[in-house]
Amino acid sequence: MKKTLENLVKGIKNFSRKLAFAGALLGGAYSTQAYSAEAPKSTWEYSYQTENGTISEIKEASDGSYIATGSHNGGWKQQIYLLKVSKTGRTELFEHYYGDQGNSLAETADGYVLTGSLNENGKGNLLVVGTDFAGKEKWRKVYREASDGTKVIRTSDGNLLVFGQIPDSVSALDAYLIKMDKDKNDIFKKIIGEKGWEDFCFDGIETSDRGYVFSGAHGSFNLQKFQGNLTKTDSNGEVLWTRVYEESPGIGHYFISETSDKGIIQAGTRNGEYIFLTKTDSNGDVQWSRDFNELLGNAFSVKETKDKGLAVSGIFYKNPPDGEAVLLRTDEQGTPLWVKTYGSKTKETFWSSANSLIVINDGFVFGGNCYFGKPYQKLYIVKTDTDGDVPPHFKRGDANLDERLNIADAISVLGHIYNNKKIKCSDAADANDNGKIETADAISILSRIFNKGPWLPFPNITPSFDPTEDDLTCGE
Repeated sequence: MKKTLENLVKGIKNFSRKLAFAGALLGGAYSTQAYSAEAPKSTWEYSYQTENGTISEIKEASDGSYIATGSHNGGWKQQIYLLKVSKTGRTELFEHYYGDQGNSLAETADGYVLTGSLNENGKGNLLVVGTDFAGKEKWRKVYREASDGTKVIRTSDGNLLVFGQIPDSVSALDAYLIKMDKDKNDIFKKIIGEKGWEDFCFDGIETSDRGYVFSGAHGSFNLQKFQGNLTKTDSNGEVLWTRVYEESPGIGHYFISETSDKGIIQAGTRNGEYIFLTKTDSNGDVQWSRDFNELLGNAFSVKETKDKGLAVSGIFYKNPPDGEAVLLRTDEQGTPLWVKTYGSKTKETFWSSANSLIVINDGFVFGGNCYFGKPYQKLYIVKTDTDGDVPPHFKRGDANLDERLNIADAISVLGHIYNNKKIKCSDAADANDNGKIETADAISILSRIFNKGPWLPFPNITPSFDPTEDDLTCGE
């Protein structure tokens, strides 16, 4: 170690007299002095350490945090989870539950409710799990007549409504609606579909008139043909109307939201190829439809923005089969304003997806999944500003963001610590990725430069985002 430090000091002196003070520091004991981030992060991009995990839905909780559910490999099989992160992306709780797929969640007066599926003896069953605010499981209900719960919402009367799937008498799937009261007693169960035909239920909402609308697809695997559809019910689950969009065969109307004019916006994938939007009035009659032929991929979530425009999240296949998380922003008529992609700007990150979207006061939050660094899928959450931008991607140790690792980066780190000089990227300056900027980071950089020391933590080959939850940021 002494020889290494002497070499580092020699290297510093040969490059710049400005680092005379650093020679004294490196010639003795390591300093533990650290410098914290200047302010809380306003945008961030994180992956969360799970094996083969994905986020199916993310929502903003009443305390301003973000809650998400999905599934991941819990060690011996797939498990449902509840993830809660702070406004700055720090994990606050991560709990697991017996089940196979988590699809949706809602906040209640006394905790959270998740729905999805539980496999028993090779058969899927609709699962609903209730927890307290600490994530501890308090109750569960398994509906073995049904196969899957696709969406759960808390209704305006304080009850719960679960949208799902149920096999009919000839093994085709129908939509299934279950409403339960605050004591978890079933108020009604409704089967909606045509016998012998597949009637999928992908997404569901409560509308301003306290009725319910769900989106899906109607068709047949034998005929290899499906059409997107919308179904509206009253508050008792009685069907008021169904619209099947026969003029656009092959469309999947996957995800929906109600707009401020009481219409319905739908986002999906046309013929399994590219993203589209369709706007209907409150009766399900089409007002306009937009195809985004240049966006080869899938739309997984759509929301109205404060200016009555639209935001869509999904996946964009820029270089198939590798995909990138995508955020599309349009005006209220579906005219594109901008498109941003995330997560796959580096060799180490070759897949990402934005499966669920929230519109917040100062931007957007989406949750999904990504691959990077290791050969398994991780949970992925991104908070952007109103223009869809995130902190700059960086290379570990590249404190001055010139995309090179050299002596100037060590100078920047030490100048930041001891002379309070502004640094371009705190995340990059945190060379050992411990969430602090300290003398040890300058030593790590110099060791890598002069002695070919250990590789710095990810991202260390090409620029990418910081996967570690900390208070540091970049470019602010």
